[in-house]
Amino acid sequence: MLFRGLQQGGGKRFKLIDLLNETLLSELGKVDNLTVVERGKLHKALEKQGFSVSDLMDTSKAISVGKLLAAQYMLTGLVTEMSGSVMIFGRIINVETAQMESAAQIIVPKSKDVEALLQSK
Repeated sequence: MLFRGLQQGGGKRFKLIDLLNETLLSELGKVDNLTVVERGKLHKALEKQGFSVSDLMDTSKAISVGKLLAAQYMLTGLVTEMSGSVMIFGRIINVETAQMESAAQIIVPKSKDVEALLQSK
């Protein structure tokens, strides 16, 4: 599985994004029969394609990299801050067909802890 990670729109980088991505990577690592593409291999594949990490925001480029790495699936998503909550969207995309296999969304009410994680890095 290619873990593209959750992204934040608007060019900001929240602490929450890092926390969610690290948690997802940790949990994916616990799944039997699932191999997650290591970041080092991902960066080498990006260089080979002439892409940068920011190019992974483009699903078609991310799928191209996923194919190069022989990944079957890609996990991606978006985190959007709303006035009273944070919406987290996740998708699993089949790299071969570019079809979305699964999707989920979570709405997290803002608390003091969440507000602190919404600070830009």
